[in-house]
Amino acid sequence: MFDRADGLSGDVVYQAFEDRERNIWVITTGGLDQFHHHTAPTYSIRQGLVGLSGAVLADRDGSVWFSTTKGLYRLQGGHTRVYRARQESTSKARMTDSRSSVVPDVRVTAGLPEDVAGSLFQDHRGRIWLGTRFGLGYLEHSRFVSASDVPPGYIDSITEDGGGNLWVAHRDAGLFELSSDHVLQQIPWSRIRGSGFAYRLAADPVHGGLWIGFSSGAVVHFVDGRVQAAYGANQGLGTGQVNELRVASDGTVWIATEDGLSRMRAGHIDTLDARGGLPCDHVDASIEDEDSVWLYTACGLVRISESDFQAWSHEIDRAKARQSRVRVTVLDSSDGVRSFSSLPTFSPHLAKTGDGKLWLVTSAGLSVLDPHSAPFNRYPPPVHVDRVVADRIPYETSGPLQLRPLTRDLEIALAAKPSTTIFRRAITVSGS
Repeated sequence: MFDRADGLSGDVVYQAFEDRERNIWVITTGGLDQFHHHTAPTYSIRQGLVGLSGAVLADRDGSVWFSTTKGLYRLQGGHTRVYRARQESTSKARMTDSRSSVVPDVRVTAGLPEDVAGSLFQDHRGRIWLGTRFGLGYLEHSRFVSASDVPPGYIDSITEDGGGNLWVAHRDAGLFELSSDHVLQQIPWSRIRGSGFAYRLAADPVHGGLWIGFSSGAVVHFVDGRVQAAYGANQGLGTGQVNELRVASDGTVWIATEDGLSRMRAGHIDTLDARGGLPCDHVDASIEDEDSVWLYTACGLVRISESDFQAWSHEIDRAKARQSRVRVTVLDSSDGVRSFSSLPTFSPHLAKTGDGKLWLVTSAGLSVLDPHSAPFNRYPPPVHVDRVVADRIPYETSGPLQLRPLTRDLEIALAAKPSTTIFRRAITVSGS
């Protein structure tokens, strides 16, 4: 039962209609409403998740961790547990926002900061590391163990090298290397790069060392305590902040930036952006499954088939001077994937669990997509010719159209829904 309290435009329904895309349209006393299945539902206040979003982590046991300003949440098998620093003096129901229909299982965890929005990482021992503005530590056996040698401050990224040492990007204090919970070394950012602070880290299991991405838009390969190589916009890197670093099994480094997804291979960088087929330039993160590459972008979640992505990569390798294009499927707000103007600085923002589900940090909470059961719309949208201009003369489009002989310049404006429709070349001129 739906009424105005659920967002319906009116309480009296006159007519309902199902279109070819299986959307339900309802005419009420207050207007026209559309019901459709959300491909990517969001866990938020109604599901018991409260607080401002931090980061998401896929645990190797299949559960999902989500940090917010109000708690560290663990989702597993339909059950939600939240770790907090202390039990509120009021009832458990009041600990959750009044709009919530779910009350999670609360675990009071000694040593946990009050505000636990922060970066997340799971080490080789299975410990869950949490880096917040109030310090760094790990959760083990329902207790939080602090790494007291790391000072408070923003911790934007955590990773682990092949030797089992932890690396931490501390915005103010620099780069930390930890072993057995003790700091081995602290390296100021000025020693690695003249200015700015690092924003993202990724260990390289193929070439060794550490990849470091800076907020000012540069990437360095840090090996054995020194910078082995540095890259920026002059070398083809997408401009703007480095949002994510990911090292593939073949050693290729994928770099999500504000100006596209950059691929670094054998010291050469190529960038996929809107000119190459993306719906927008800003890429926050990327991840792969068995047959697709997924990009979390400012205009939605973008799917590129593995075959199309490989074709783009091979085309770039063969003819670096020519920009190849990819075909994409875009999931946006109409599918439940909210576009973002900004996300928290903590990481990661995108994760994949063993069952193939994708989990995304959003401003509203935590969204989830199951690519195996996602009801992608296979129907091409109806296209309307909105305007025709030939040699700067506009033509009426409501009826048959005949152009003047020897027409040289032709402009055709098309309109279609949804807004993510991408028009491709489809005009053939014939005749004398």
